[in-house]
Amino acid sequence: MKKVCAICEKEYPTIASKIVKGVGDDWICKDCLKKADLSAMKFQAKHITTNEVFALIDKNTQSQEALSKSIGTTNTKKECVICNKGIGMLSSKVSLSDGYVCGDCLKSAGISVLTNNLKSFNTNTVKGLINRRIDIVNSFKATKKIIGYLHIDEVNKSFKIGNNIFEYSNLLSFELLEDGETITKGGLGRAVAGGLLFGGVGAIVGGVTGGKKSSGVCSSLKLRVTLRNAHIDTVYIDFINTETKTKSFIYKAAQENAQSCISALEIIADQNRSGQSELTSTTTQTVSAADEIAKFKQLADQGVITQEEFEAKKKQLLGL
Repeated sequence: MKKVCAICEKEYPTIASKIVKGVGDDWICKDCLKKADLSAMKFQAKHITTNEVFALIDKNTQSQEALSKSIGTTNTKKECVICNKGIGMLSSKVSLSDGYVCGDCLKSAGISVLTNNLKSFNTNTVKGLINRRIDIVNSFKATKKIIGYLHIDEVNKSFKIGNNIFEYSNLLSFELLEDGETITKGGLGRAVAGGLLFGGVGAIVGGVTGGKKSSGVCSSLKLRVTLRNAHIDTVYIDFINTETKTKSFIYKAAQENAQSCISALEIIADQNRSGQSELTSTTTQTVSAADEIAKFKQLADQGVITQEEFEAKKKQLLGL
């Protein structure tokens, strides 16, 4: 007489070793026991009923389905909110508050990274940022290069550090750091301090040795550039990032590159300061002209001067 599994109802020969006697007259095949994560020995020793085996199989099936769904979701290709192209798991991308943007779209706008505060960026803000920057990127043509460190477009007043392109107005300040210590700084509101500029390598050496004790080795020399109204707040230009002897050619070359970058950034900062001064001066002149016109209007209203005299004075003050 054949034995029938109480779970799958599959028939097995009487002498088959693939089916196990359970509680009562029920038989359960080893395939079904496996689905319930039960061994034949455990099934018999614990006197597990057929209904309990059913429940275990159902529970394990639901767990497997949930796991498969989770894996499927994880492996689902993400889509860029800008170009709508799929983004692979290993592809360059940035996570936003409501989606992802691919590295190619960021690169097209002269952006290599976004600020660490990613929650402040959503699809709309990133689209607006990229649209505003496309023209800057497309028109960028370096007229001055410190190869590998800093490129400057003096015509369109923009500069490039790494893959990031900024406008002159984005520059707020910069600071040269050697092994974490400030060697010199400059930027909006201040000229370069630290005795670094316009003196060749000797000026750099003087600035460095005057501000820190020399250990004969430099592990880090970098320029920290602080920005405003940009997609990131800070960007670094690395000149040395491994232990380097201060008497070596590599160290001296790094110093020269640092000086060249600082000189270039100081020129940009100086133009920013000049532009700000001109704006302040123009605003002051406009306010002064308005005050004068108000005074002459009052005199005209009082009959001290004629309306024609007032109009003539008004044109003179407005430069018409």
